[in-house]
Amino acid sequence: MERDARVQKSSIYEPRAPQKRYQRKLSSSKVGLAGASPTYVEIPHMRRSKSQQAREKMTVMMLSEDPEYLLHIWIQSEEYPLQNYEMVKVRNRIVSLLRKQCGEAVQADDMERLCEIVAKTEDMLLMLRITTTAPWFKKAKQILIDRDAEMNGSP
Repeated sequence: MERDARVQKSSIYEPRAPQKRYQRKLSSSKVGLAGASPTYVEIPHMRRSKSQQAREKMTVMMLSEDPEYLLHIWIQSEEYPLQNYEMVKVRNRIVSLLRKQCGEAVQADDMERLCEIVAKTEDMLLMLRITTTAPWFKKAKQILIDRDAEMNGSP
């Protein structure tokens, strides 16, 4: 009886391992569905969105030590496509700079400068819709009131 060429008996003990029923071949397809080539998608360099550009620009602007410049940025917040919590950072930076300037004027005992800073601070805080009852601001105003009372009370 002759063996049919199509039917093969195989054993794991044979010197040659049995061949697979189907051998996958590499494909030139970019999709990779026809063969063993890897499936991947090339993503081109993504452009930055307007909000990312505005956020980067804002971080550079926040390095400024001028509260009036930052106030100008806050007033023109419609130009920057940013969320409110990102604009709150600008407000907080303005307040911290004003607090720092008031503290420096008090430490230097410069009443003219302190008077200018308190007037400017009060205007800015009202524009930023921040209460003017902060302890550091009250202290600076009280120092001015006390000095004014000393100047007017003494002959």
